[in-house]
Amino acid sequence: GIGGGAELVCMAMNAILMNFGFSVFGVTDYVGSKDTLHYGATVAKAPRDPMSRMACRRLGLRLAEFVGYYIMHRPETHPMMVSKRRDLKQFGAVGIPPRSADPSELERMSLEPLRLQDNSGMRPTALIFTRMADYVHDSTPAAAARCASLAERRGYLAVVSSDASFLEDPKYKWDVVVLVNISGEAFNPEKETLTAHIAEGRGVLGVHACLASFLDGEDASGAKPLEHNTSLIADMFGAHFVNHPPPLTTTVYVESSAVREALGGIFASSPAAALDDEYTHHDEYFNFDRQLPDDAVVLARVKEELYEGGTMGADHPMVWCRLRGTAPVFYCGLGHFDALYEPDTLVSTFLETGFNFCAPDVRFSR
Repeated sequence: GIGGGAELVCMAMNAILMNFGFSVFGVTDYVGSKDTLHYGATVAKAPRDPMSRMACRRLGLRLAEFVGYYIMHRPETHPMMVSKRRDLKQFGAVGIPPRSADPSELERMSLEPLRLQDNSGMRPTALIFTRMADYVHDSTPAAAARCASLAERRGYLAVVSSDASFLEDPKYKWDVVVLVNISGEAFNPEKETLTAHIAEGRGVLGVHACLASFLDGEDASGAKPLEHNTSLIADMFGAHFVNHPPPLTTTVYVESSAVREALGGIFASSPAAALDDEYTHHDEYFNFDRQLPDDAVVLARVKEELYEGGTMGADHPMVWCRLRGTAPVFYCGLGHFDALYEPDTLVSTFLETGFNFCAPDVRFSR
């Protein structure tokens, strides 16, 4: 930003964005003798000359690196490991191109690709996958933020992304995968790597609408019964979404005995163990296409006699888990509204329980 008036405008824009819940940060670093991001935005006219274009490219790169570091929890994207590291080597001292720098060299550097360092020796990774190719849930940012926080608290590097290649390219290996409200064809089922992920005994946690992905039609209201176009989701979780009535308030029953005793008592010391037996809860309650397989352990269910629109009969699960071989799989069907992901809510408690199941605490294991 150049000029005091522009700085004041940027600061006012920051205040407005923060009031609306946006994450806003400034970067106290220059990418040129007059170009910086330290007011959180760049004020520029159409970049005509080579130096201006160079500055815009470098500013965009630096901003992308810090978004990766602060928002996506990717430490390998920190500028000190990427572009700033190169600048320090090139220019010394504070790593800022001097006024005397050769414009053609700066132009060349701004176009030169930068590669991230290999992070294979870093913390175990949790992919928080959020691609919504069809219906977009407003609660997804809150859900992803809660899941990223839970993963980080257990010692994982949380990567929040909607990049389908992360579940299609076998070069990406995740210690746990969290599917948050994905919809439509969120990734190519013919290229998917989740099957191999599960075969290796790695965990998968599903949040709310992930079972409503890969459907054979569209219906924003959710009322129309739909079928799925791949068996991947049902094979993994044990069932697939069909439809749902409008959001409503009913009683969610916690299966306390299952929490205490299932799978050798694995949940006996989990957050779910402290839950009451029932909760009055306002949410979106999915109908599924089948009863769960025998290996599924139901941790919470609803009773259709207490509301209209259920199609599963007396046994209507909402939260469950299972083992696919040695791979832990957990699903929480609750969570349509963003407020449900606040700390200590019923949904957050089940998600934390799911992380306990799917992602062992690694903070003290290294």
